[in-house]
Amino acid sequence: NGLFDIDGFRLSLPSAVGDVIFYANPIKSAMVLCAVFAAFLLTFVDLGLNPMYLTGFFGKYLLAINVAVTFLWRGYQKITKKEGPSNILESRLKPHVDRAMGAAESALPQKQAVFDMMSSAWDSVRQLGGPISKAVFVGDVPTTLKALGGLWGLQVFGCIFSFRSLIFLGLAALASVPALYKKFQGPADEVLLKGWEKAKPLIEKLKAKIPGMKPKAS
Repeated sequence: NGLFDIDGFRLSLPSAVGDVIFYANPIKSAMVLCAVFAAFLLTFVDLGLNPMYLTGFFGKYLLAINVAVTFLWRGYQKITKKEGPSNILESRLKPHVDRAMGAAESALPQKQAVFDMMSSAWDSVRQLGGPISKAVFVGDVPTTLKALGGLWGLQVFGCIFSFRSLIFLGLAALASVPALYKKFQGPADEVLLKGWEKAKPLIEKLKAKIPGMKPKAS
């Protein structure tokens, strides 16, 4: 078994898509992929406003403002000994979110196949909501710092690449990486493991310098 379950990835795709990107029929795959790239180049109009850049730019500043207001509010609570939610945004927003989640959960259809699919998707949303809630409501400082860093990285990434070029790179990766990894899985895993071993000490040093991420002494 390799580092990545490439066979499982293929089985998760519609059979027609899997056959194309894994080149079950090389001639058919080449024709389909050429048609996709040609259609993309001929019809896709580049967006003047890059969604990734805008998300990173505005998200970063909104989250930073929320962090500043939260710490000021918590300081005010300590000075005045006032009890209540430690985040103003959470006190205003969370009750509405909880009501909406409860309503959506009770409204799930009862037909078994659809219910199972939607329940699985709902579980994924709820799992994702935990870290997002910690970041937005400053429930965990390292999580909030990671979110700020991620939004900043998204903004920088959006400056480097246009939205059109990112879609093109994504199509190119989908048309090449899975098939190449399946063919050269052994050497690829070896290179990835060596790269990880070299990067791991650097990551540990970086974590040690970030507040709240330093490994706890056993």
